[in-house]
Amino acid sequence: MDNKHAADAVLAVDDDPSVLRLLGRVFSEHGIACETVPDPPAAARALAERSYSLILLDVMIPGFSAAGNVRLLRERAPEVPILLMTGGADEAVIDAARAAGAEGPVRKPFDCERLLGTVRSLLGSA
Repeated sequence: MDNKHAADAVLAVDDDPSVLRLLGRVFSEHGIACETVPDPPAAARALAERSYSLILLDVMIPGFSAAGNVRLLRERAPEVPILLMTGGADEAVIDAARAAGAEGPVRKPFDCERLLGTVRSLLGSA
C-alpha cells in the first residue's frame, strides 16, 4: 500500500461486525478515516501496511487476551494511542489492558457524540 501515513486515520478492532459497521459509518460521517478489522492478527497486518493515529480495541475478543492484544499492537505501533471499548468486561481485565498501555474504556452501546469527542481529543483535533 502506498499510503503508509494517513492523518487522523483510526483502526477499529472488534469481533462484532455490527460494531465495526457502526464505527465505520460514524467516523466516515465526521470526516475521520476508519479501517475496521475483526481481530488482533488482522490489526497487526493493517499496522504493517499503514500508519494510524488511533487504535480502538475491543476488550473481549474471543480467543485473545486484552492485555496481550495491547502488547501486540504496542509492539507494532508504540506511539499510537489505544482506546479500549467494552460492553461489560471485568474490571481486572480492563486494568491489565491499561497497565499494558491502553486508555479508556469507552462503553458499549456507544453514545456516538461522546465517542467522537473522546476520539477527537486523542487525535488532537477537539
